[in-house]
Amino acid sequence: MPIPNLSSLFQRINKGCEGGSEFARIMNYLLTAEYRELNYQFIVSSDASGDFMHVDSYAKPRRTKQYVGFQYKFYPSKLSSSQKSNIQKSLEKAFRNFEELHHWVLVTPEDFMKEEMNWFNRLKSSYEFNYSLDDVAQYCNEYGQFPIKTFFQIEHIGHSKLQELFLRHPHIGREYYPELFKNPSVSPTLTKSFYLAKLGIDSVSCTWLRGDKKNQLFQRYYIKLGLQTDKTSDPIFDCFFINNTDNIFLLQQIDIKVIDFWTELRGIPSHKMLRPSGTIDIKVDFTSEITSYQFQDPMIFLANAPERFKIRLLDIECPGNNCRIQFLFHFIDHSIKTNVVHLAF
Repeated sequence: MPIPNLSSLFQRINKGCEGGSEFARIMNYLLTAEYRELNYQFIVSSDASGDFMHVDSYAKPRRTKQYVGFQYKFYPSKLSSSQKSNIQKSLEKAFRNFEELHHWVLVTPEDFMKEEMNWFNRLKSSYEFNYSLDDVAQYCNEYGQFPIKTFFQIEHIGHSKLQELFLRHPHIGREYYPELFKNPSVSPTLTKSFYLAKLGIDSVSCTWLRGDKKNQLFQRYYIKLGLQTDKTSDPIFDCFFINNTDNIFLLQQIDIKVIDFWTELRGIPSHKMLRPSGTIDIKVDFTSEITSYQFQDPMIFLANAPERFKIRLLDIECPGNNCRIQFLFHFIDHSIKTNVVHLAF
């Protein structure tokens, strides 16, 4: 459906300190959901006297110490000179004092205007760098030690990117932008008023995460030998349906269609521990194009209400280490299919 022209959060919530606090809370909810799917630990500052590590929040990656720090500024699109100065001071503090910070993200409720974009690009050119091996060697020769940071980049998130994140996480987005999840302008057929808003991955419960750049790429990671974990290696998908009609729908069957599979050269996976989880368990048969799960009693989707559940692909045994699949949800009078999902083992 087309995305409507929506007012920014700066126009929707209170102004001043109260609005700034509310904006920070919304960003914490939204970014926590986003980075959970990427299997980052998302840490929010709770220090009332100031920012922790000189950022409002930061994302801690699983394998490296190249942290992503977020600075929230509840400023309008046209920045004053004092607001620009405050932003630069915040950037300078984080850059100097947060040693593991490699990516600094400014978050404002509105997109920048042309003048602000030019100013921010000049800021980027002043602070961003990416050392080559020769640069590192030259630094070592000059200072007798390795540089603390070998690269640094800054980014701005404004209204447009926030709308994308709200759409990606409808359990949060519909609280602040309910019109994003309503479709009154299209033909009032059941299939267009009742739809699958999101197919995500539950990276809290399983050892799978969403690809950073491709939303429909989900990749398994491996737990170190001997490390205890409650996570299962079975992919668990998070399904979020929106029902904007006055009708009740009954889900009778879920099909999983195997489109293709292949193998890429990879390292040998380490040992992993499995534990069952309380979701819909489906064992995919890769010798057949369609694997069907029939409900003994249909799942009820109430009128004018969302519905969320999870699907676990049980003991998935793909002949290769890559595959593409598709989910099909069969209701009494119509079916809904997802986009193609890429799984990389």
